[in-house]
Parts: sequence; structure tokens; C-alpha cells
Amino acid sequence: MEEYKIAEIKQFYDFLEGRMTKEESGDFERKLESDVRLKSHFKEIRQIWKATAENPEDGLESWKRLEAKLGTGRTKSRSIGQWIGYAASFAVLLALAYWAIPNNSGSAALSDNEGETVDPFEDLRWVTLVRAGEKFVLWGDTVLESGAVMVKGGVLYELAGENEPVQPCEVLVPKGQLFEVRLSDGSTVTLNSQTRLKYDSKFTEGERDVELAEGEAFFEIEKVEDMPFVVKADEVGIKVLGTKFNVSNYKDDKNISATLVSGKVALYAGSGKRLGMSPSDHAVYSKKGKELSVSKLENTDEYLAWMDSKLVARDMELSEVLKRLGRMHGKRVRFNGKQELSEKKTWITLDKEYGMDRSMNILSKLFKMEYLIEGDTVVVW
Repeated sequence: MEEYKIAEIKQFYDFLEGRMTKEESGDFERKLESDVRLKSHFKEIRQIWKATAENPEDGLESWKRLEAKLGTGRTKSRSIGQWIGYAASFAVLLALAYWAIPNNSGSAALSDNEGETVDPFEDLRWVTLVRAGEKFVLWGDTVLESGAVMVKGGVLYELAGENEPVQPCEVLVPKGQLFEVRLSDGSTVTLNSQTRLKYDSKFTEGERDVELAEGEAFFEIEKVEDMPFVVKADEVGIKVLGTKFNVSNYKDDKNISATLVSGKVALYAGSGKRLGMSPSDHAVYSKKGKELSVSKLENTDEYLAWMDSKLVARDMELSEVLKRLGRMHGKRVRFNGKQELSEKKTWITLDKEYGMDRSMNILSKLFKMEYLIEGDTVVVW
């Protein structure tokens, strides 16, 4: 049997779990194509990795079989067994985290025994679909529910037929990732990091209702006569026929906002206030003040750049820049500096390809601040 190497297995895991940069992923893929042995090993590790998330017990058995095979080969170092044991334990615990999501997909967040809410994205590593109470971890190209759902090229397609029942669905996108959903009416929804979208598997009559329970999404709505499309984001509702617009509804933001790219929409809030929006309009609803306002933007890229994995700041406070940067890279940013520093404003564009460290280095020089990256946490002062 050919030898497995610890460094290779670690590299496989970094690639599968998205810890590589775009450049590193490209280099790794080219290496796989040119190395038959490495490609064969990667396929075996990938199968075990997938099996572990689908069924922790089966996955663990697969790891044990691989460990036994490793033990009979040329590798005699005890550390390889220790690595396999670690990887198996980690993968099983990670997979079990998905089964901790309640079957009631309508819940706003997880709850512990003392009634405190828990961040549903805390341990989420892959895009997850909850459909009629059943959970599916989405990776690669796959077909689910007897062809009613297909995932191809990073896009989920809802394909429910006329004779199939309407199923409640929810998609959860982890920190630092983007995902796209093609609804049954042909409308496309691009989901940002840490986003939860609820919708029905198909729209039958009346309004086409979806709910942006948390996060941010860009909607490209297909026009269907006599079937307006309605997006609900907590106390805010947006009704359209066919148009393109962005909605942001993060729990840690003070406002819920909407930016219209084309078409016209009617926006209403819990207070009963209703406003019409035209292209380049930016609407803001204050969660605390319960006030709704609309302004005209000269450029919408500050609110749409996330779809290109970029952060565009135009006279934006440092605190907001850090928050958006953390979302883009799947990091939690903790600001320990003075308030005056957090309120300083800047004009800057940061690309995700820079990586968190390079982006923070740029900001540290710009604002004369210090930072420390520890795993998934960035401390700034």
C-alpha cells in the first residue's frame, strides 16, 4: 500500500473545509491533476469526510478502516494514527452539530437549557438545507428529494413538480461563504455570509412569500402576473412583481436596509408606514426608533460589492468596516479600542483575496491601530 503523509491529510482537510485561499486552492487542484497517487488518496479522504457528515457512526467506521490500513503499510510513525484519531473525532463532533439544529425550521435561533439563544452559525461549516424538517448538508453536485432539489455549480435549484406537495424550506449559509438559490418560479437569490432564507419549495397562488430571517440577500425576481413577490425581514416587508434589489437584516445591525437596482418596489414597516422605491434608492428602517426613510445613492456598490467578495467603504466608520470584513472572512471581530477610533471614517476597497491578515494590516496602518488574529477571533485596539 502506498504511504499516506500527515502533511497531505492536513492539506486535504484544509481544502475540503475551505481554509485555503483562492490561490492556494488553485495550486492544490493543479497538484492533484498532476499527481495520480495524491489524487487517489484525496478521493478516499473526501469520501470518508462526506460520510462522516452524513452519518457520524459510518464515518467513524471508515476512519477506523483507514487507520487499520495505514497500520499495515510502510508508515510506522505513531503520529499518523494520532492524526486520524483527531480527524475522526473532529469530523464526528462537527457532523453532530448539524443534528443539533431543531427540526422546527421556523425557530429564530437555538436555545440552551436556560433559555438563552445560541448563534445558529457558530458551528456551521457547510451550507445546510432544512426541508420539511429534514436536514441536508450541501456540497458538490447532488440531487435530493427524488429530483425535487438539485445542487449544481454552487447553486440550489428548486424543481418541485405540479403533483408534489409544498414543502417549507430554509437555507443556512455559514460564516465567510456565499450561496445561490434558484426558486421554483425562476427567481434567483444570492445569499451572503451568515444568512438564513425561508421559502416554500414551490409557489401555487397568491403572493410568493419568502423570509430573510437573518443576514443579507440579493434578489433577482422573475415577473409573474397576479403573483407579487414579498420579502419579509422582521418588521419590514418588500412587495414587488419583477425587479432586482438587496436586503440586509443582520441581528447585530441597528438597521434593516434595502437597496433597489432596477424596477420598482413598495416597502412597508411595522409602524404601518409605506414607501415607494425607484432604482438607486436606499431604504433604512431603524430597529430602535421604528423609523423608515429613503435616500438616493450616487453609487450602489457599497451595498452590492459583497457579491463579488469585496468590501467597498464610502465614508464608512471603522466599526462598520471591521464588522463587514469579519463577515466576509468568517471571523468574529472584537473591538477593544477607544470609541473615537471606532467612529473614524474611511474610503477603502478590500478584496477577500487579500486575506484577513493583509486587510487588517492595511487598516492598522491607516488608522494607527493594533490587532491580533487568534483562530476565528480578531482583537482590535
